[in-house]
Amino acid sequence: MNKKSDLIFLTGTINPNTFLFLKLLEPKIRQNQYINAIKFYLNNTKLKILFVENSNVDISSFFTYEIRSNRLEILTFPSDNFNEKLGKGYGEMSIIEYGVLNSKLIKQANNIYKITGRLKVLNINYIINYYLKLNKKIISVYFNDSLNFCDSRIFISNSDFYHNYLIKHKYLINDLNGIFFEHVLSKATLKYIIDNENSFLQFPTIPRIEGVSGTNGAKYNSSFIFWFKKLIKYKIKIYLFKDVLIK
Repeated sequence: MNKKSDLIFLTGTINPNTFLFLKLLEPKIRQNQYINAIKFYLNNTKLKILFVENSNVDISSFFTYEIRSNRLEILTFPSDNFNEKLGKGYGEMSIIEYGVLNSKLIKQANNIYKITGRLKVLNINYIINYYLKLNKKIISVYFNDSLNFCDSRIFISNSDFYHNYLIKHKYLINDLNGIFFEHVLSKATLKYIIDNENSFLQFPTIPRIEGVSGTNGAKYNSSFIFWFKKLIKYKIKIYLFKDVLIK
């Protein structure tokens, strides 16, 4: 039996079919951002990578060698039955569900680093190395202070969480009604933490994210000074509230 390894799971929509809460719509720009992000993770990490895309645009031809060597798996499918009024959050969950049910790499994965596919986490290796030292099922998300909303740009968990918790909440998402993917991610995570004692871990650092927000089209500030200031605030918050969540 092959030893399970950690996996980077990138989600993508090259040609969006919903305009709800989405500013970055140009397919060519989005495609180039996905290609550049995949290349970044290929060149800067040693992990295998899964990229799942839901507008039936196949970019496999850009990565022939990486796919043949089993370093990269690309899946694409058409979201023909997607109700655009449900918004991009429902589309994101559909991508995750498709990946969980159809990917070969995810079946071999231990910790899964789910990252929005157009974004580069510049300190991803620091984060990866922290979790590689662990030998247990974990989940790491960034909660808001009310614990009802999570940052969905990057979170870390395992296939059990995806299969038995997250995708089961798919039909709760409705952006038009103010129930976003981030709310459902929080709900599923809290349920997982309750069912799996000592599974929650705080992130070891703040991700230093480079890229453009699809929601508002704004460029993320990836400068070291901006990131370092956020990191100091994060460390103080963790210290002050270290007993609020399961360690």
